[in-house]
Parts: sequence; structure tokens; C-alpha cells
Amino acid sequence: FTSWSSPTNNNWSAVSSNAGTIPNANAVIVSSASFTTGSAGGIQNGGTNIQFLSTGTTNNSSSVALDLNLNFSNKNAESLSFDASTVFNSTGNRAGTLRVYYSTDNTNWTELTASNLPFEANNNVAKSANINLSLPSVIHNQPTVKLRFYYHNGGTALPSPTGARPKIAIDNLVVSATNTGPYINISKTNIGNLNYFENQGPSQSESYSLTGSQLTSDVTISAPTNFEISTVGMNSGFMDIINLSPNAGALNTTIYARLKLGLPIGNYQGNITHTGSGVSSIPSLSLTGEVTPVVLPTKLIITSISPASPNINSPFSIHLQAVDQNNIPRPVSTNTMVNLSLLNGTGVLSGTLSGEITMGTNTLTINGLIYNKEETGILVAASSVSGDPLSTDQSLPFEVIQTIFPNEIKSISN
Repeated sequence: FTSWSSPTNNNWSAVSSNAGTIPNANAVIVSSASFTTGSAGGIQNGGTNIQFLSTGTTNNSSSVALDLNLNFSNKNAESLSFDASTVFNSTGNRAGTLRVYYSTDNTNWTELTASNLPFEANNNVAKSANINLSLPSVIHNQPTVKLRFYYHNGGTALPSPTGARPKIAIDNLVVSATNTGPYINISKTNIGNLNYFENQGPSQSESYSLTGSQLTSDVTISAPTNFEISTVGMNSGFMDIINLSPNAGALNTTIYARLKLGLPIGNYQGNITHTGSGVSSIPSLSLTGEVTPVVLPTKLIITSISPASPNINSPFSIHLQAVDQNNIPRPVSTNTMVNLSLLNGTGVLSGTLSGEITMGTNTLTINGLIYNKEETGILVAASSVSGDPLSTDQSLPFEVIQTIFPNEIKSISN
């Protein structure tokens, strides 16, 4: 449960509010659409766990829930395990209870029970448990199974209950299942940002893994229109359709996808499909990409000089970048030669006075410059002399200093 920004995350989904008699999986009084904090009822992000809280002095007057969505196609559901613990919430000792239900239609729910499930907690009384249970056979091979984790403000009360309800945290949740027939699994459900500038395609490729077992025939992978796929590598072997032959019924392959070259400006999307071998649940992977107009740089900027105060007659470097009118770095459309010249100073600038920004990049470092006089207020200008026509820039004023060696005394005249 690390790094969650919303209760709807990965295979988890929020549950909307719905009136009813508590406890009942359909009676959810507080929506879990967003995280709450502090002593507010709802679902809370505990950093490394998820915490449930329903408030109110009257027992069974409030509840909140969160759903885990599972696909057991071609699988036997085996077990559920998770850690539950009491999290202290302000003062008091009132009770709260966590229950777990399952459903295959999001309407009819059955409660799961085991040792310490339901998990009953009293505020400011330490309690924790590792909960393990076998999942019912009725959800074997079911493609849409929900496990609803449901907290309500009730339970076995201590004498003279007062104050707040406890939070209940869950962590280290594991659902296990075994395969019962041919299956295909993919490591991702979507790949985005397959983008490139007009006339500069194809896009860079992104990869995902495909695995399968108990396969009896080839698996066909089909790219959507305007995209292409490869099993050879990230830069070669791309085509529209790939047939994979399983080895002893198994597959374990990396697939690369990219947006095709030569497309007009626009947004593109589609799904990679995987078919064959009698697999009843066929996974698909969505692709999105964009071809955008080329935005060329219009000017050079000198970003820095290193060292900031060079020594006299010692090499130093100047760092440059090609940017647009808004100072956003933009790649040059062709190799662009840049010359450096002395704009202000009474010494001589020598050494390496030119360099080339390579097509498709926007930065350049020119090393090995030499200045032969100690002084301040030196200005260096950078200008493009071939390639993209970029306006000239000048450095900020800098100084060149005399190198002082150990045991050397520098004379100072009044």
C-alpha cells in the first residue's frame, strides 16, 4: 500500500455511499472516493498501510468500504491473507469492526469469516492479527470478483465506552490462485507517451512481458492501426502481427511497441490484442501516442562557465543550450556550428573556440578555452554560423584570476 494517492489504485476501487442497515455490504454510509485524514471517517493513507475509520457515538450508524477487484478466469481461487491492526485514534475506547465480503455481481454479497475475522477493535487497546482463510469454490473461474473490506462503528464494547472509535489498518495482503487451463498474462495494461515530432518518427519503443502456460497452439499478437510491435528488440523487427509458438505449452517473451513513422500530426490510440490457444480471458494492452509539430529553437543561451572564475592561461569550459522564444530547450533540426568570441576584455581568448550541437539535441559544451589576462568584466559571445539560425547570446560578466601557488607571494602595488 505504499505511495497511494487515491483509494482507487491498482486493482482497488472506491465504494460510493448507499443507505441501508449496518452491517451489510451494500450499506455504505461514507463514500471512499478520496482519502480522509485525522479523526475524519473514511479511508486513510497510512503511508505503508490502508486505514479504515467510521465515527459516531451510536453503534452501527456509519460505515465505509473499499473493494479489491479480482479476475479468476481459468483459475481456482485459493486463499486470502492480510495483517490487521488497531490504530489509536484520539481518546476513548469505543469499538469498531472490519468485515470482508465477496461478490461476483456487485449486488449479492457473502461474508467471509475466519479466526480474527471479523476483526473487532477497541480504541486505545493494542491488537493485531494475521488473518488467513480459504476462498470459496464458487468464485473459481469467475472473471469479476470483488472482495469488499468493510468497516462499521460497532462491535464488542468495553465497559462504559466513551470517546472515539479506533482506526483499523490492513497491510501485507496476498490473494493466491492456481491455473486451471490455458492462460496468457501481460505485465502492463497500458503504455503511453509513444510520441514524436512531425517527420521525426517512429517513436521510441516501450516494452512489456507476456507469459503463458498450458498453451496448446500459437498465440497471435496484433498491433492496432498506426502502431507496430516486435519481439526482436527495441529498434528492429517491427511488424503488425506476430505469432508466438509456445515451448512445452509455455511462453515468456518481451514485446516492444511503438508509434509508426510517417504519421500526420494528431493523437493515436488503440489496443494490442492477444489471441489463441483456447484462452477464455484474453488480455489487451492500450497504446497511446502523439505526433506533434516541430518546435525549433530560435536562440542560443550560455548557461554557465566552469570554473566560474577561470585561472589565467588555464583551460575552462562554456556550456550552451538551444532554446525557443520561451527559453524552453528545443532540439536543433540539423547539425549546428557555434563559434565563441571575446565581446569585452583586453586579453586574448584562445584555445577551442567552436563546437557543434548535434541534430536532435539541444546542448553543447566547449572545453579548452584559454584567457591570458587577469581581469574582471569579461564577456564572451556565442553565435551560430551554420545549421539552425539561432540568435547570439553573451555570457554574464566573469573574471579570470591569477593562479596562486603555495609559498608564492603576489606583489600588490599601491
